Amino acid sequence: MRLGLAEITVKTHLTAIFRLLGVVNRTQAVVAIRRLGIEYGAGGEGAAPPLSAH
Repeated sequence: MRLGLAEITVKTHLTAIFRLLGVVNRTQAVVAIRRLGIEYGAGGEGAAPPLSAH
């Protein structure tokens, strides 16, 4: 809500990300991201986690 995004918008984007990763939930997404060697972090307050490929 703080970002001004509707719940359906977030769900739509998550579904697209899951499809790209070949997973069906957030836990599997984390495993897939780690397997790909992509780093992610907490970032600052209110910041989106950074994604950087190595």
